[in-house]
Amino acid sequence: MTEHSSAQDALNGLHIIAAVTQQAVNYQFAQLHKREILPQRLDLKLADTGLELKAELASPLVYFDLVTDHRSALFVLRMPKGVFSFWDGIGPNAKQKSVEFEDWSYAFTVALDMQALAAAAIAAHVGIPSIVKEHLDKVDGSIFSIRHLFLDFTNADLASYDPNRSRMTWPDRSPVTPGQMTQFQDAIRNYFSSLKNSQHPYILGFAIDVHPSMPPPSAIDPTKSTFCTFHDNSGQGDNTLNFLLMTGHQDFPKGADLPLIDRNLVTSRTFDGRFVIAAKVAWEGWLLRAIGDGLQTGDAAVGQDGSWAFKKVAERKKRGRNETSGGDYEETITDTRQVSLKWKDAGEEVELVLSGFAEHKDLIQYSSYSSWADASVTWSASATLAVGHGGQVTLEVRDLKISEPVVGSSFWSSQAGLLGQHIAKNLRNEIRTIGLGALALRLVMPAGDVFFFKNITKDVAGNLQFDVSYKAEPVTDALTH
Repeated sequence: MTEHSSAQDALNGLHIIAAVTQQAVNYQFAQLHKREILPQRLDLKLADTGLELKAELASPLVYFDLVTDHRSALFVLRMPKGVFSFWDGIGPNAKQKSVEFEDWSYAFTVALDMQALAAAAIAAHVGIPSIVKEHLDKVDGSIFSIRHLFLDFTNADLASYDPNRSRMTWPDRSPVTPGQMTQFQDAIRNYFSSLKNSQHPYILGFAIDVHPSMPPPSAIDPTKSTFCTFHDNSGQGDNTLNFLLMTGHQDFPKGADLPLIDRNLVTSRTFDGRFVIAAKVAWEGWLLRAIGDGLQTGDAAVGQDGSWAFKKVAERKKRGRNETSGGDYEETITDTRQVSLKWKDAGEEVELVLSGFAEHKDLIQYSSYSSWADASVTWSASATLAVGHGGQVTLEVRDLKISEPVVGSSFWSSQAGLLGQHIAKNLRNEIRTIGLGALALRLVMPAGDVFFFKNITKDVAGNLQFDVSYKAEPVTDALTH
């Protein structure tokens, strides 16, 4: 596939993008709010000013629709009801006034930030559910580092709010005056400025990267991560939060301070997200290696016609003595495996055509003569990447055809025939049981939900695309990534 050589360019040089919809992020916040990880009440009292704000809190909302800022979000603080005590009037004539309110929403821009978390910080963090702590605790700190993406309220300009998504009126339907609004902003500023370190519960996700000094356990393990948002104004998909990942200790693409994506990867509201893996990383780093290991053929090379070719010759020697004749001999056993693999033109389906050759030779060399037996088969099959049980990615092999063995020998005709049967039997088992292993993208959602792959397709550049749905259930090593 000559198209694979430019596969990284199709993702602007990124290796992996994990896009999570705005709706999925807000669902995560709803789960955290239900478990009381996110606060359900505000009880603020500013002793120096006398301002008080007591309110019930609904689950907050975030919107990733800031067209010119791809590292911030619009945060909506929602208060179904409460009481606000403020100063009414100016100077010495001002009087403190308490008014009940209902259905207030206050929306303002908040920057996103991603920073490392040490194991001790994770254990002490009030904003991380125990189920997530248990999973993160299993991460080998000598190989991986954990980074959390969070809403950074440190420099948020609370005075610059979004009137379109804010809703603040009194019970008599009169609007909140500018003076009252300023006092309200002072009150919530006091709250948000207190959210630091282990007391900060507004986390959007966790990325697990390989330490710079460590070799990656697999070629698909992220070694660098960052993020950006994308605003979809087409109305077809949803705004997304995107984790941008690199592998193999390679740097992010140069030419820009931040590698942004220029299109929405989630084009349907049916799913909660989409993972896209650059073709070169997906094939050379994951699929081809799994296929080569399964068929015992080692690494693959790209052929001139764009196919991938595997070839492995294994030779074993041993010395022995024929107890009948008393003669010494040297036995050489040679196994040859060749496999060719290429795309089948099947549109978006990830379908492959495989073919191969397997040969076994057994040569026994005495001082004055030799005897030998060999057998070989050719085979072909089709295979499709699919989603198996529990969202695991599987390689479904079908239409497997193995030729009748071609055998030859000096005088071991029966031995050669048995060799042929043995080759065909082993090959059939190997092809049908090729395992791809877990697709570990090493991302953890803030509420501990796991994600399941629902569809697998490829784009015109050969990049693999996985639609994703989230489900609230215990975290498992196989599906939390």
